[in-house]
Amino acid sequence: MSYAREKSLSYLDFLTLLLENEHNNRSENSYRKRYSKAKLPAQKLIEDFDFSFQPSVDKRTINDCSTCQFVNSRGNIVFIGNLGTGKTHLAIGITMKALSKGYKVLFTPVAQMLRELTFGRADNSYYQKLDYYLKPDLLILDELRFKKLPVYSADGIRDYCQTA
Repeated sequence: MSYAREKSLSYLDFLTLLLENEHNNRSENSYRKRYSKAKLPAQKLIEDFDFSFQPSVDKRTINDCSTCQFVNSRGNIVFIGNLGTGKTHLAIGITMKALSKGYKVLFTPVAQMLRELTFGRADNSYYQKLDYYLKPDLLILDELRFKKLPVYSADGIRDYCQTA
C-alpha cells in the first residue's frame, strides 16, 4: 500500500499491479512444478542445437515441432539416427518448449519405463504406474533403440489402452 501512495497510483492501477504479480507468481510456480515432474536429464534448448553439425536435420521441421501443435492433435514425433546425432537434445528442447506453453510432460528412458511397469505387475501397482506414464500431455520416450518389446509389456499396455 505504501508503494501505491509513494507512486501516486490509482486504486485501479494498484489492483492491476497486484493481479499481474499474482498471475506471474502462479505461472512461475506452475512452470517449476511441471519442470520438476518432467524428469529431464538435462536442460537443453532448441536454440542451442548446432544445425550446421547435423545438416541432415531440417531446421524448419524442428521449428514446426517446437510450436507443439502435434500435442493438441495427438500426433507423434520420432527421431531416428545414429548415436550422438542430437536426438535427445532435440527431444529435450521440444520438451522445454512444451513446458513453456503450459503442457504437462514426462521424459523417460524406455528401459526405465518398462522396468517400472514390470515391477508394477509384481506389486499390483501396474495400472497406477501405467497411468503415470499416460497421464501427461506429452510423453517423451528416450533410448528406444528399436528393440523388440517384451510380450508382457506390450500386451499389458494394449490391454490397458483398450479398457481406458
